Amino acid sequence: MDFPEKEELVTRYKNYSDEELLAVLQHPKDYQEAAVDAAREVAFERGLEWAEVPADSPKAGFAFFPRLSKPENALKLIKSLQRILYFVALIPLIAGALSYTDGYPTLALAYGGIAVVWGVLAMLTVRRKRHQMVLLMFLLLVFVMVLRYITAGLPVDMKTVDWTIWGIAFVVLVYTLLYFKILVRDYMSRKS
Repeated sequence: MDFPEKEELVTRYKNYSDEELLAVLQHPKDYQEAAVDAAREVAFERGLEWAEVPADSPKAGFAFFPRLSKPENALKLIKSLQRILYFVALIPLIAGALSYTDGYPTLALAYGGIAVVWGVLAMLTVRRKRHQMVLLMFLLLVFVMVLRYITAGLPVDMKTVDWTIWGIAFVVLVYTLLYFKILVRDYMSRKS
């Protein structure tokens, strides 16, 4: 794909509103250099003023939960995390199927119900714009762990590596839930 020439970009930017043009200028790292130059030229012609972050300025630094400057990028990431959370619902669903084949239909129903509730909560968090529903997902996660412990106890033959893998998976899931909650909350506050 060929990137448009500066003259074509200047023509395009002349049709932009002041807000759209300033969005390009306030976040130059998100655009090609020719696009930023064209935006500067059009903004100068209009007499607009803006606070631009220099391209060679140091990065903001490490952020445990990075914020996204563009709402459309935040929404894309929210949707991606939502799909990941849908896949997480497969874990209790598979556990339910395995419990059923082992002859535990009640446990299978419990795991199946947990999978459905998890998926519905992931969907409603975005559709209903309720970041607080992630708290219910945390409670459901704790319930699954307690249910697993009550029904099967702690596995005695697990090695340190096994515990490490499960621990990492748990931490990644908790991080995903927290980041999902933060993104939904921030996105919704910008939309209102």
